[in-house]
Amino acid sequence: MRAVCFVKRFEFDMNGTIFPNALALDDVDNDGNNELVVGNMSGDLCLFKSDRMWQKITGLGMITALGIGDIFNIGSNALVAVGGDGWCHILFKAKQDDTADQKKGKLESVHVQRIPANTKVVLLGDIDGDGCTELVMGLTDRVVRSYRWVPDSNEPGSGKLIGLHKWECANQIGTVTLNHLPDGTPCLLVAQPGGTLMKIRCHSNEEMDPTNRSIQVDHQLFALTKLDMTGDGRDEIVACSWDGQTYILDQEKCSVRFQLEESVVSFCSGYYTLQPGQMPVPCLVYTTFTNKIYVYYDVQLTSMRAKTFSPKQLTAVEEDPRRAQLLMEWCLYGQR
Repeated sequence: MRAVCFVKRFEFDMNGTIFPNALALDDVDNDGNNELVVGNMSGDLCLFKSDRMWQKITGLGMITALGIGDIFNIGSNALVAVGGDGWCHILFKAKQDDTADQKKGKLESVHVQRIPANTKVVLLGDIDGDGCTELVMGLTDRVVRSYRWVPDSNEPGSGKLIGLHKWECANQIGTVTLNHLPDGTPCLLVAQPGGTLMKIRCHSNEEMDPTNRSIQVDHQLFALTKLDMTGDGRDEIVACSWDGQTYILDQEKCSVRFQLEESVVSFCSGYYTLQPGQMPVPCLVYTTFTNKIYVYYDVQLTSMRAKTFSPKQLTAVEEDPRRAQLLMEWCLYGQR
């Protein structure tokens, strides 16, 4: 397996225990730029823009999972922070005409609701093809639940989440992702131990279809995401292990790996805006046991497939075996 090295990164400090799904990348404040949001077990929520922390919110309980999306179905993103203690906080950007200058453009809590405890993963997306965003939660008791926001008025946060579906899985839930079948039908994929994927199609009598997929690696994986690493419009699988080994796999089973030289607490991949107004770039985000957050950006690969190099491909070298030998030594060992 080919190894790659990424060197461009931002480094942030954040104290406290961070759960594996308590970080997210997206446009959380609807300014056209993608931010990084991280929450910890003490109820602290930090929002990062570019190379700095933009806002810190406290008192949100034990944050175990975060999600960013149009939960109110008004065309604007909100932040959903779910706690293992059974509370769901929805945060939204404060009104621009707020009289308190220090709050302009900042996020504030607009809704708090009691939910089942022990939620470990959150997903926001249109899971049934009705054009509206739903909230999906995966719990530690092997249950997947879905919710929809029902408004009381046009004011964001005025309303409540109502339960739609409940599915019980045979094994523990790892991650939950939203995918689409070849005909465009949305379906949920629930990753479980042993390489099992539970496929849930919400539009057709809540059909559940267990299938098996396996990735042979020599490290214990805990996070599985997707990201277009080559810029060809197709997502690659990005999987991270506890010791920092990161695997990138494409649909043709080509793979590369990247090693972070620290043990990892949580991991996600996505797109992050380096400077306001610029296009977001693909990045890998790690949190470590030393209270560090590493954002590796510009992680694009030219190709997933390794290409064989031979000096014989160079016409000038073909005619001189000694030059071919010197070139090979320089490529492999840096000797001139």
